[in-house]
Amino acid sequence: MITAVLIILVLAAVVVLVAWRLGCPFWGCTKAQAKYHPLTIVRNLLYLLGLILFVVLTVSGFYPPLFLGEELSGYLLMIHVTAGGGFAGCLTLLMLMWAHRCRFSDDVLNRMLCWLAKRPQIGDSPPAGGLWPKLLFWMITVLSLPLILSAVLSMFPIFGTTGQYVLAGIHRGIAYAFAVVIIAHTFAMALGRKQ
Repeated sequence: MITAVLIILVLAAVVVLVAWRLGCPFWGCTKAQAKYHPLTIVRNLLYLLGLILFVVLTVSGFYPPLFLGEELSGYLLMIHVTAGGGFAGCLTLLMLMWAHRCRFSDDVLNRMLCWLAKRPQIGDSPPAGGLWPKLLFWMITVLSLPLILSAVLSMFPIFGTTGQYVLAGIHRGIAYAFAVVIIAHTFAMALGRKQ
């Protein structure tokens, strides 16, 4: 049931994205016009839903091993797996919607390389221009593949019992790094909006 709903939502979002991309000059709009554009509203709602699912996944995934010293099982495991599917769908749609916005322009890369060539000292701030949210977005993109694959592959009996334990350990380790990068990206986005 959930899989069918996610497939329908993904297909609907792709159709809406293509229709707006071909039929509406959204990327040529001013910031004031783009703020109330339906695609912007959908993107913001997906981001909010993704953050809510991230909190559910973080609490259900980190609480038992860190505070109880137990493995993830029972109702928390069911909640974690259910929220994981929705989060993977939200993450995929957000990657599709933000990849164009988060590409690195030559200007940003040149400023960053010049800053690095000066051998910055502690306390020197890197050049502005939205570099950190873009860099963190691509780190989320790269980390999401082994995170999702380790969870999905552990559901199949291909690797045996030992392999499933190894995949669970990989999933847990990548999840720690993923959580740190997601939190940093959220703060970078919030700080970018205030400037």
